[in-house]
Amino acid sequence: MPSTSPGAGVRGIDHVGVTVPDLQAATAFFIEALGAEVLYDSLAKGQPPQEGPDLQRRLRFLPGSSIRAMRLLRLGNGPSLELFEYAAPEQRPPSLL
Repeated sequence: MPSTSPGAGVRGIDHVGVTVPDLQAATAFFIEALGAEVLYDSLAKGQPPQEGPDLQRRLRFLPGSSIRAMRLLRLGNGPSLELFEYAAPEQRPPSLL
């Protein structure tokens, strides 16, 4: 009989997506802090960004928002991180703490 408890049947997590204002800075942080390894870029800087009404609807982005770059990082034997460099019209520039 199948279980009805939350998470029943979940065996692991493949990857987690994280939006970041600066792909290079985020990559450097995860390499330094967690020993991440770059696997590949699925949308490199300089390529046309992913944007438009369909993306806004599917991902609930604000009008004028876009994904500028995407990169997949491996975290040892755990889940991978997919970084999305995201830009929005009213976004503040990244700040250093």
